[in-house]
Parts: sequence; C-alpha cells; structure tokens
Amino acid sequence: MAKLGLSLKGNKDDLKKRYKKYIKKQEEKEKNKHKQVEKIIQPYKYYCIIDYEATCDVDGGFDYPNEIIEFPAILVRSYTNEIESEFHEYVKPTNNPILTDYCKKLTGITQEQIDNADVFTVVLEKFEKWLGNYSTYPFNNICFVTDGPWDIRDFIRKQCEFSNINRPPYFHHWINLRALFKCFYKTREWKNLNGMLSHLNMTFEGHEHCGLDDTRNITRIVQCMLKASCIFKKNISV
Repeated sequence: MAKLGLSLKGNKDDLKKRYKKYIKKQEEKEKNKHKQVEKIIQPYKYYCIIDYEATCDVDGGFDYPNEIIEFPAILVRSYTNEIESEFHEYVKPTNNPILTDYCKKLTGITQEQIDNADVFTVVLEKFEKWLGNYSTYPFNNICFVTDGPWDIRDFIRKQCEFSNINRPPYFHHWINLRALFKCFYKTREWKNLNGMLSHLNMTFEGHEHCGLDDTRNITRIVQCMLKASCIFKKNISV
C-alpha cells in the first residue's frame, strides 16, 4: 500500500477498505479508458440558421403585408459543430418602400440601407449562389432552423407572393427551434430566444431585432444543443 501511495493510518479493517476503494477506482479508470463513445450522426450535413427582419408597424398583426428587409443566414457543419460561413444582405421592399418609424426603431435598419439594397429576388439568387458553395440545389443535405415558425411560414410565404415567385422547395420543411428545445430539455413552457439562452446560462449578445445578431444568438443555442447530442430533425412541413 505504501508503494501505491496509500496511507497506512488506521487499523486492519481501515486498510482493507482503503485498498478495496483504490482497486475499484483503478478498475473504473481502466473501463473508461477503453469505453467507446458513440458519435451522434445528424440527419443533415449542414444546418442553416435564419432570422429575417421585415417591414412592420405598431399593432400590425398577422395580416400586415410584411416584406423581408434583412436576410441573414449562418451555416453550421453538423459533424464539427462549427460555423462554416455567414450570409447577410439587406432587401429593398417594393410594396411599401418607406420604412415606418416603428420599424426603423425596432430593427435599427435605416432607410438608406434599404434604398441601396437589392430587391428580394436578387438577394435570393445571391443566397442560393452562397449555398451552392456547400451543396447542390435544392440543397437536400441542408436543413433550415428558425426561432419559431414565423420566418418561413409567414415572412417567406408573403414575400414570395409579393415577388410573384414560387416558394423554393428548400423552404417547405424546416426545424422550429422552440419546439425542438422544449422537447429536448423537457421544459414545461415554450421559451423565446432570451428564455432559451437563459436556460443554457447564456445572455443575448448584440442588439435584439437586428437580424444578424438574432441569427448569431440562435446559432449559439443550436451549437450548444448539437454538443449535447440533440438530434436535429425537421419538425415543420408546409
């Protein structure tokens, strides 16, 4: 026991207990050394996190004719859990090209930024070209992730109608992060972006309702959940 660095204090029974405890600890170490850690294989190679900002007004409600004015996206490689690339463009609205004071204050987007931006169809082409660096249209190995259902179900749907284009096929299935978060962490209530961050002992970084900052914070949550071995399967189809 002395050679093992164990104390020789106590009676015979104490020494036996100490030695048995030492042996058990060594056996656990050996077992853990050779233990195979199962690697979680995600259903998709990439996860693309998006969070749009759109035209709005005080008490606009669901029927407000929202047009996308900020188009951010962050691509995360699933098996490394690292950010592959970022995409960011402002978008010029065509139906209501003048932003309301409420919209400018909420999003921090200026009229000048919008006036100098491309229309949605051009930005969408840029977005697809960016995604084309990592996948092939219609990007079947990429799944989109949003904070709630609104960005695709409402904003993309309305915008495609305004732009007189069909909704791209890759925007028919995606992951509602709030629903996945509630299921994975077994929370009693639905949590918004700040609620999910708080649950994970994180705080919001940047400016809320800035599309790119919102997207970066959502990405932090996605990376945390991927690290925790959450399986990211699509949970919305429309």
